[in-house]
Amino acid sequence: MKKAIKLINCLIFFGLVSNFSFAESYKNFVNEEIVSELKEKGMKRIIHEDSSRDLVLLPNFEYSSKLLENRVEEKKKYTFISESLYLIDKSEILEKSNLSQDTVTIEDASRVVRSISKMEGMTYYSLHRKEESILYEKSYMIDSLETKKRIDDVNTGNADGQISYVLQNDHSFGECRYELRYFQNENSIYAVFKNVDSMGMGIFRVIDPEDMRINIIVTDCGDKFLLYFETETNCPKNKLIINKLEDSLIARVDAIYKWFVSSF
Repeated sequence: MKKAIKLINCLIFFGLVSNFSFAESYKNFVNEEIVSELKEKGMKRIIHEDSSRDLVLLPNFEYSSKLLENRVEEKKKYTFISESLYLIDKSEILEKSNLSQDTVTIEDASRVVRSISKMEGMTYYSLHRKEESILYEKSYMIDSLETKKRIDDVNTGNADGQISYVLQNDHSFGECRYELRYFQNENSIYAVFKNVDSMGMGIFRVIDPEDMRINIIVTDCGDKFLLYFETETNCPKNKLIINKLEDSLIARVDAIYKWFVSSF
């Protein structure tokens, strides 16, 4: 009997340790100053000056080093970099979803970040035009970069190692193809978007192929998700282009965040 009780206690102990490691507190990933701001506002954002490429909000995630490998090449251009960190209560997600389950998991988040077709028709607030506009008139996965044939979202099972191709018709940048790479473990999902085509604003080509990255890391922190968005691109050193590009990309981050929360 005593041996059985000891065995049960050991199982309970290792179960608690396993649960803790599976869904750690967000306080384990960011410093106290950022924790305080996240608790108060739910988010923190930094827009970098051209001279600073150091990522100061990047939490101590398992995929942080991989993200650093997926940055744009430094060139003799203006480099726009933004970092956004969000703390989301899972209860908020459940309230806005049709899910009947008690909580949401990293598997649910993995499905959402791969549901590219759900971005079609999403809106954003244009700071330039001071109005709400459709962000993506088209948004879907394609079978290849060459044929561009629309396929269903590949969003089931574990995403680790998945490479997908996407076509989006963007309100500001026009039609563009992207390569998406996904990495997933038991408590995190990391996605990196890389543009395949050049991207324009009006008649001007302002972003070269493979010169833009959108990095997204979602980490399970128990009753919360910690989301990190990092966007960077090189563009001409033209003040008008820089200002318009900055407004456009920041609006997109906010729109993608809202899309993430609402897509469950």
